[in-house]
Amino acid sequence: MIVVGFGAGVMTLYFQITMSDYTSTAERGSALALGGLGWGFSHLTTPLAMGYLSDHIGLVPGFYVLGAFALVWTITLAFMRTWAFAKPKPAA
Repeated sequence: MIVVGFGAGVMTLYFQITMSDYTSTAERGSALALGGLGWGFSHLTTPLAMGYLSDHIGLVPGFYVLGAFALVWTITLAFMRTWAFAKPKPAA
């Protein structure tokens, strides 16, 4: 739980810093609101998903499934970030 809490704290700061660095002043509020919406959505869906998993496969396997999903999503986001922030290729 300490690692999860630390990771959540780091990601909270990370997305705010990234949004501030890559958006203009006029777009910053909307970008941060969308990022916050994602956090709110995760706070809504994660307990529901964990409850469903624990009811159907058990508590400990549910944590493993949720952890595996988080790991896969983290790796996917790392590749998506590289793609999203890649410099555009000059037109030929």
